[in-house]
Amino acid sequence: MSTLEDLGAFLESKLSRNQCALIAGDYSPISRRWIKAICGQLAQLDFEARVMERGTSTALLSYLVTKLNLIDIGIMVTCADVETETCVVKVFSKQGVLLETFEVDASDIKGNFSGGKILTEAEISKWLNVYQAHLEVQAPLDPAVHINRGLPIVMTTMRGVGSQLLSPVLRKLGFSGVMFVPEEERDDGQFASADPRNPVALAEGMRYLRGSRAGMLLAIDPAGERLTVTVREDSGEYRLLSDSEVSLLLADYLGACRSENGILSKASVLITPEDSRLGAIARQYGIKHQVVAGDFTLIGAQLLKNNRGFFKHPLLLATDGQDSYLVGQYVNYRDALAAAVVMCEMYCFYESTDGGGMMEHLDELTSQS
Repeated sequence: MSTLEDLGAFLESKLSRNQCALIAGDYSPISRRWIKAICGQLAQLDFEARVMERGTSTALLSYLVTKLNLIDIGIMVTCADVETETCVVKVFSKQGVLLETFEVDASDIKGNFSGGKILTEAEISKWLNVYQAHLEVQAPLDPAVHINRGLPIVMTTMRGVGSQLLSPVLRKLGFSGVMFVPEEERDDGQFASADPRNPVALAEGMRYLRGSRAGMLLAIDPAGERLTVTVREDSGEYRLLSDSEVSLLLADYLGACRSENGILSKASVLITPEDSRLGAIARQYGIKHQVVAGDFTLIGAQLLKNNRGFFKHPLLLATDGQDSYLVGQYVNYRDALAAAVVMCEMYCFYESTDGGGMMEHLDELTSQS
């Protein structure tokens, strides 16, 4: 049985006849071919397929599946390796939780297929606006606190969807110093690598960072799932932060700001893949710490569990230890776009207030843990 048939069998087990799947993906040629192939497979099984032609992050797809009445399941296709033409196909439930992941390549596509019915802008515009509003409110600082939101920050979205979705959000929040790498701002799928930690993927962003006055580069993968942070240190050297360092900064900043604003519930939860230094952050702010090993398949299931029953547990931050973060819980899947919004605010806060910069604060957090 081919991978396409495996995928079809899985979808058949999750859908009833005449139910509808929403399909999206990046603009790489191999992803576009796979979208058509999946549409053909669904048609053979008497399932309806709706295709999003606009740029879509994986978290946005997860969100739309939960909000659009006509949609019963979501399918996201992203290119994992340009050279080998390998893609990852992710299937989401009606609750926006990742159900299964399939790794596929070009050799699995047999024959020619046509795409499904296009989902119009009118059908998604309302929920797109609501999703972007969710991104805005993840910045936790009280608006009355004055910081310099114009500090220069370089951001690359690696020829993916990030700039299209983030630009209006960052403008509205006043981050006028964010500079998108122009050569990689267009969502055209022509990326050399989909890994935001790969030096090849970071090359253009690093060139732009070195030629600017900015002290930080944020790199978001084409599907808007993963985020990496590179900082210019006082020595002039550049440092790519580890996942654990970014997680530590995010957890502490979110906890501190929400506590200061009086909106940090003691029922709030911090989800991490191991009982790491982040456990000390949870104890410091008096919130719950849940250890969930694995990827966002398990984390998404835990998020659903946290919101069932009489006692609700709002999410502060979830991380899977693989450069993937979810801030707040407007979706049940990782979202690098929201994490980038918080990183922009955090950087501007620490760099424009007394008490040292962001890296000095990271050093303090590391020494305390």
